[in-house]
Parts: sequence; structure tokens; C-alpha cells
Amino acid sequence: MLDADQLVFRRLDDLFMYRMTEGKPFMAPAASWSSPDTIASNLLLVAPSTDLFSTIQKELEGIKPEYDTAFLNRLFSANITRLPGSYVVLNSIFEKNNPPTWVDRNSPMNETLWRLYRHNTHIMHFSVVQKPWISKSLPPEVNKTAPHSTFKRGFDIWWELKEMVLSGEGERWV
Repeated sequence: MLDADQLVFRRLDDLFMYRMTEGKPFMAPAASWSSPDTIASNLLLVAPSTDLFSTIQKELEGIKPEYDTAFLNRLFSANITRLPGSYVVLNSIFEKNNPPTWVDRNSPMNETLWRLYRHNTHIMHFSVVQKPWISKSLPPEVNKTAPHSTFKRGFDIWWELKEMVLSGEGERWV
């Protein structure tokens, strides 16, 4: 499962090579903004079962408002297989020029963020400020933070793909 507010940069075929472990119904990337023990819910591989459905349904009956990531970590933290954090990167790292902990920080920051974007990231999750489909231009508060050029590039790519799909040229990108 993928969150809808994401942009897939690379093929995800290699996910089919992972094997689900007995008793661990989920695989998800480590949450790059949190501790290594925390998973992100923006990419989930799930082994569906009646037991899993019943567990989730029962837990949801009396739930207090809670984000999906917190819910999954609370309920299944011991039973989740962690995928490399590079599968999903939040676009906030480009806004704040702050790469995730798993990135080599010995490189100059611009080089590190560019390499992360071009070579290590499968998916960019639009997690801050606004979603790209709201406006082509970034809001003024983002421009005040002097974001990395890759931050704006993620928005531009989204708009380029939208135009390709609407014009019927979408297959060309795939």
C-alpha cells in the first residue's frame, strides 16, 4: 500500500524479493524522522489474513484519534519487518536541508541531498507545507527557509507528470 501524496521515482520491483516472516504481517520502511525502531506507514507490504483484519478491527472500535503511523507502531511494533529507510524520503528533508540519519553526513550537504534524491530514494512523500496539486508555486513561508533546490524539483516533477497523464502521454514516462 502507498500513501496517495507521494511521488514514485524508482521501480519497486525489488520489494517482491522480500519474504514475509511468520508472525510479522507487515513490512515498512524505518521512519527517517524518528528512532530506527519506528516504522513509517507511507509504504506497507501486508500479508492479509482474517486474524490480522480482526485484530485491527477490534483495536479500531475504541480508538482515540491517532495517526496511522502511531497506530501501527503501537499495535504491531514488535511484529513489523523494517525495510531500508531509503524507500521513502519525506520532502521536508529538502525543505530544511536535513538528510535522514542513514545518509553519509561526511559529504557536503548539497551533494548529499542531491545524491539522496537521484540515487537512493524510491519514493518522495509530500509531508510538509502543502501538497503539489494545490498550487504550482511554493507558499511564501517555504521561500523564507531557503530550501534545497530538490524540494522545488519534486513539485515540478509532479506537475510535469500530471500534464503528461492528462495529455495522454503518461505511458511514455512509465
